[in-house]
Amino acid sequence: MHSDSDELTALSLLGDLDVISGHADRAVETLREPLSRFNVLSDGMMFRNYATALMESGDLREAESAFREALPRIRRAYGSSAFVLHDAALLLAHRGQIDDAARVSAYAERVYASMGRKP
Repeated sequence: MHSDSDELTALSLLGDLDVISGHADRAVETLREPLSRFNVLSDGMMFRNYATALMESGDLREAESAFREALPRIRRAYGSSAFVLHDAALLLAHRGQIDDAARVSAYAERVYASMGRKP
């Protein structure tokens, strides 16, 4: 039986694979439409993957907005959004804000350590 949630998960994974394989622009297109079509209020991973695709395609302003959408959703779903903070640190590095990127990344690592996890 097909559900919207299954479709969103599949599309999110396809977008992630596109980014990993160097096709960030295709990932942006894959993910943009479902974000507008479905009620994805709770799907932080979709926003995170979309933000990463935007960042890798060079749209840093829109990527920041999508990361801001992802953070609270990820935190609610997983108890922590530290892995999204690592992504946000990379966004800051892309902007040339290296000191800020290092601080955000260090904070994310401390959060992971406090949870007994490795980044």
